[in-house]
Amino acid sequence: MSKEGELVEFQEATSVKVGRFLVSKELVLANNVGVADDGPLVESNSLGILYTDPETKPQKYLGFIPKKSKRIFLGTLWFKNEQLSATQENWFFETYGNKYAEFVRELTEEIASIFKIKITLYLKQEEPKIEAHQTADNSY
Repeated sequence: MSKEGELVEFQEATSVKVGRFLVSKELVLANNVGVADDGPLVESNSLGILYTDPETKPQKYLGFIPKKSKRIFLGTLWFKNEQLSATQENWFFETYGNKYAEFVRELTEEIASIFKIKITLYLKQEEPKIEAHQTADNSY
């Protein structure tokens, strides 16, 4: 992007670039335990990914008051994590739920292709997880 002789080279954090891509796919960003993060995109070692399943039926509170359905927590895409061997050259996508495995595999292949990176896709548990909520005391 910089021309010969320029002294300033513009770069973006990986999590910012990937986060923008995920938002463009109508996915919702979260932290690594599934709490939605609607703040600005910032540099981070990971991005949690939430998905609104079109098959999920709207819920009702007290039988008649519409209640916002919780989204599916697809998992966490790690850019850097020593325990998971996630590095700048090999990201690690920790995912949950066989029901969404094909969707996640296709998403992972698209991310790998766009960002020209190897990604290890790891199914951590068979059952899907749902979106978590942070309480006032910062517990989940």
